[in-house]
Amino acid sequence: MEHQLVGLPGILAALPKSLPFHPYCDDYKGHQRHQYMNKNHGRRRGRTKTERFEGQETGISIQALQDAPIYQSTKYLRDGGSFTLFFFVDCTNRQSLLAISLVSKWFQYSLNEHNSCNKVICIPNHPTQSHGGSILTNTGFYELPFHHSSRLHLLHLLNARRVPSIIVVQNKNGRVITSWGWEAIEKEGYDGGRLDQWIDKNSLDAKKGLIFSEDRDLPLNGNSSDTFNSHVVEDWKKGRSGLPCWWHLLHFVF
Repeated sequence: MEHQLVGLPGILAALPKSLPFHPYCDDYKGHQRHQYMNKNHGRRRGRTKTERFEGQETGISIQALQDAPIYQSTKYLRDGGSFTLFFFVDCTNRQSLLAISLVSKWFQYSLNEHNSCNKVICIPNHPTQSHGGSILTNTGFYELPFHHSSRLHLLHLLNARRVPSIIVVQNKNGRVITSWGWEAIEKEGYDGGRLDQWIDKNSLDAKKGLIFSEDRDLPLNGNSSDTFNSHVVEDWKKGRSGLPCWWHLLHFVF
């Protein structure tokens, strides 16, 4: 088994120190930021590595980083409020492929913007490479490859039985909060749901009067919120599943 980061609590101790990482990119953030960087910053300084990955426009190469550290340090994990999402998918299953896209978008706006200790570790049951690329490209996920030595051990520890599914682990203690993470995310991030409504509102506000933050190079507007307030994340912080009580009751009955 590969070298592991000493000090990770609970289930997280089974993770290797580093895994392949697929940097996140989407049309809204990547394109807006890249346009701004080219127009106003291009002549004054070179683009950073983060900006190269997050810019999405014709001619920009989006590639996965190999063997990126999962956690630089363990001291920030115990402050509370951060999570590791173990995301199980079947690369031949249409629902899993749709789930990858939805979870990627939801994670970027709901968790990744709030705390860099939040991670998604995707555990596929097939190799992810297809037609010269990976189905995880641009997702912002770490990948535990199909043939990785830690894969079977984690499957056993987490008792993963469904795809797609997300098992949510609290970073400060390494304990499972819920095995129904995918269902909670799907409820909040579906097409036209709370997240899409928030993105549409911010996009409209940005078109009315685009303002860029000096320290983040991100489009901001005085009338819009820069971070999405996720009800699911708030429930996870309280140790809940993120799903309403009636959902659990119906699931138990049927």
